[in-house]
Amino acid sequence: MRRDDFPFPEEASRTRLFAERIGPVCRPDLATRLTGAAGVSQVNLLHTDTRPQAWDDWRRITGMKAEPASQQTLEHFYLTLQAAAAGVGVAIAPYAVARDDLERGQLVAPFGFVPDGTSYHLLSRRSPEQDERVRRLTAWLRAKTSGLEIDSEPV
Repeated sequence: MRRDDFPFPEEASRTRLFAERIGPVCRPDLATRLTGAAGVSQVNLLHTDTRPQAWDDWRRITGMKAEPASQQTLEHFYLTLQAAAAGVGVAIAPYAVARDDLERGQLVAPFGFVPDGTSYHLLSRRSPEQDERVRRLTAWLRAKTSGLEIDSEPV
């Protein structure tokens, strides 16, 4: 499975699974301070090395232009989510990565999630039409990821 933010090999079969949606996430008590651009300018924004442009993408998509009080970069989305759950700041995260923490109530998404224009795909040597194993895997992945196509309402 890969996000289509880079060219796929021409020989690979590509099956779309779900759209990427991103949004700010934080501890529930911190969310009460995030009432738009003014609130964001008072908190620490958490970035990830694996997708350093994620906050810029979200700002461009939503039109929110606030500058943060401070910023911190961590190595991976999982670390930014842990830092956000610990109250260190507000992380930008894909819904697919943050969903479990949102469902447990450890994190909230005060501005919801927005599509960033990318999608996740299953890449394989053979298409689902050519290979029963790929067809079964595709069906299983679609069943497991069906809830990832969410609306953009706050969570």
